[in-house]
Amino acid sequence: AAVDSSMAAGITARLWQADFAPDAILQTVNAALLVKSREESLATLDVAAIDTHSGRLDLYKAGAAATLLRSGGRLSRLENTGLPVGILPEVSFAHSRDVLNAGDILLMISDGALAGGMAAVEEILAAHPDDEDLQTLAQTIVDAAVAAEGHHPDDITVIALRLSLLSEAE
Repeated sequence: AAVDSSMAAGITARLWQADFAPDAILQTVNAALLVKSREESLATLDVAAIDTHSGRLDLYKAGAAATLLRSGGRLSRLENTGLPVGILPEVSFAHSRDVLNAGDILLMISDGALAGGMAAVEEILAAHPDDEDLQTLAQTIVDAAVAAEGHHPDDITVIALRLSLLSEAE
């Protein structure tokens, strides 16, 4: 699974940087996983494309866990269903669009981070102080998942970002 995920992420990153369309990227990754071996080979993809000028967020998911958004003191689950890549010959991203504002926190997690349940992750995110660094938030979520499972059961990936405005002096 780690090899499949690494391959999928690497291909996705390279094609995204080369400015391929999201659906073309997904089809390429899917085809690569389908021909990789005769055994089942799958991976989830979770991509957030953020326009840093307008704050526009485009989420593309293929089998990935929900993304959380903390905006203006409210939490939202950005959930889209979709199948992982590498299972079927035809696959499509579940796509959603939102707008981020200064101070918003976007939290992308793998399913391994949900060992204690989505409510536990939401509680940690809601309680995270605005002035505390996001590395602390991510580590708290990882620690909670490991504690809930009693061991390191699955890959645990946590990506947290905060949209900030640059001052004119910067």
